[in-house]
Amino acid sequence: MKTKLGRPSGTYSGQNSNTTLGGFMGNARAVRGLSLSDVATKIGVSVQFISNIEHGRAPLPAKYVGKISKVLNVSSSKLATLALAKTKVYQDLAKLV
Repeated sequence: MKTKLGRPSGTYSGQNSNTTLGGFMGNARAVRGLSLSDVATKIGVSVQFISNIEHGRAPLPAKYVGKISKVLNVSSSKLATLALAKTKVYQDLAKLV
């Protein structure tokens, strides 16, 4: 993926999927033409914070689900579901089913 000043070009190929939290956020950001900096500024966090979430290096804290869903204009329930899927509790429960 080529970027200029944090703006994605084309589709988000970092995780290239709407089935992962990072892929979903990156695709939504790309569709809206937003940079990491745009999103970070609008919700009051660092660019590194958003980047870490999109690249799977950090979880998405529940207190930011609503804010990020508004900025990206996406379903907060979809965002929360994808965020939850990254947690150990969810993964342990999925093994039981």
